[in-house]
Amino acid sequence: MSASLSFAVMAKSSMHRRLDLIVCTITITALMFCAPAEARSQDEAPFLTYTADSFKTTLVCSNLTASILNNWPNVAFYHTKDRISPVFYIGTPIVYLFNDTNGDGLFVRSEIEYLAYLDDLHDVTWNISDVQLGVDPSAGQYVVLSRWADLALYDSREAVTPVVDNWARMHFSFRITENPVTFHNDLGDYVVQGKIDIQVNMSLEITHRVNSSGVVIEHSLKAGLNTYTFLLTEDVGLDSPVQTQVLSRVDETVNGEDFAHRFNLTDLPTQRIEIAKDDGTVQVHHKMSSVPLMRCGADVTKPQMSCSYYTTGSDMILHTAFMVRDANGTITHEVTFGIDEAGFYEGVGDWFRENLPVIMIVTGTIVAAISVVLFVMIYRKSVRKITDAEKSPVQKQDEKPPDN
Repeated sequence: MSASLSFAVMAKSSMHRRLDLIVCTITITALMFCAPAEARSQDEAPFLTYTADSFKTTLVCSNLTASILNNWPNVAFYHTKDRISPVFYIGTPIVYLFNDTNGDGLFVRSEIEYLAYLDDLHDVTWNISDVQLGVDPSAGQYVVLSRWADLALYDSREAVTPVVDNWARMHFSFRITENPVTFHNDLGDYVVQGKIDIQVNMSLEITHRVNSSGVVIEHSLKAGLNTYTFLLTEDVGLDSPVQTQVLSRVDETVNGEDFAHRFNLTDLPTQRIEIAKDDGTVQVHHKMSSVPLMRCGADVTKPQMSCSYYTTGSDMILHTAFMVRDANGTITHEVTFGIDEAGFYEGVGDWFRENLPVIMIVTGTIVAAISVVLFVMIYRKSVRKITDAEKSPVQKQDEKPPDN
């Protein structure tokens, strides 16, 4: 009996040692998750660094990393510290001339008269400036990167030869500042945030007049992972603007080229689109100035602007139309996009701390299940050994298999 008791005590001690090992492993794992976030907070990165190669220029801020491609105006960006951040893409692939055949002010693709491609697959060569660094009293440090190219005009998507070789020159200027900067237009003030916003100034200098109702600039907006919900702030006739939810995973190209949604613009200084996860967490904002400009010599006018959109199953295609009939001149427009820091985790430690209650419940359940299994295994083994120890030599001899 004393031998049985001694074995039971040893078995119980062994089980406790295994449980202690499990708890120790979980604790060490938690510390590994949390420690890097603390280390990073004490050693903050500088405002901005950059690298450039033949394919792209990459700008890296503390929380924003953005790569600007060399072969067409496309920006890929993500949260620098969030290891599970999706990559977001905002690009400008094409410019249209259109005639508003039904006079409703809504651009649809069936109204296209001419088009100008912005990518190198259509022999567009982009001139790329060096990265310019500077200091401004209000903006603090800033960085500016420019691109410009001459665009040819085609009369159909199938055409391989342009109808006008040098129809216009398009210029893009990308700017990131250290501090937030306040700007003003006819509808009020708006702020471009420092370190997390990319301000893009676009200009289209038309040098060959072509009869049309207006010019349309196409923008493609795309996200990844479970971030595919677009929230459009619209004026639908209520006391205040509302948000319209658009899912980019819906393919609306099947509706044909006469189909588009009207983006009901507000009377705010900027028109806002947010990109959110499927749980509603906003990760990216995209803002357009509500007041474009048209310069013809010394004259400056403010052309009427309208917007329409549709989804492709992966992207949201946004068309910004400027009504500038029969005029040579320069259209300028500003777009700003960037990340919403509250929608990201700045490290695995942040994710761990935010989900700690769930992690503790799941971990506790797993530990309890393992403990029960270990206890049952050890208990059964101890019972077998105790039973074997209490058997007489005759019983043990009877249990042996017979010799062949």
